[in-house]
Amino acid sequence: MMKTLNLFYRWLLPAVFTCLITACHTSNSAHENLNGKFAIIQMGDFSRSQLEDVNAQINFQDFPASKISFGCNHIAFHSQTDATHKLELLNIRTTMMYCQDNVQNQMEQYFGDHAERVNRYQIHGDELRLLQDNNLIITAMKLTR
Repeated sequence: MMKTLNLFYRWLLPAVFTCLITACHTSNSAHENLNGKFAIIQMGDFSRSQLEDVNAQINFQDFPASKISFGCNHIAFHSQTDATHKLELLNIRTTMMYCQDNVQNQMEQYFGDHAERVNRYQIHGDELRLLQDNNLIITAMKLTR
């Protein structure tokens, strides 16, 4: 019995604490690459010029609370990620202002139709890609300001 307790206190207990500390650190830092504001430069069939005209942005600064904007309405959502770059966009909600610009309405519709399909992300330098498996949904560049 004493030998079993000694084994527990000397090896097993420290190993469990090490795993717990590592898991907590990973879950807290998994979103660090996402932290910030990004200008959307590619999304569906919209041109980069159209996206720039409405100042299309995705914002992860207050992670897990996140939002996207196409100039008229703001769409808020909850982001959930892990160290393997899995990403879920949950609890999507939007302001309901009337937008005279039909392109803004189409952008909002596109995001609404695709947001729940996003299941992972990639970071390449300052470029963020939101994907559904290997299908690109959004490409954005990190804003420096």
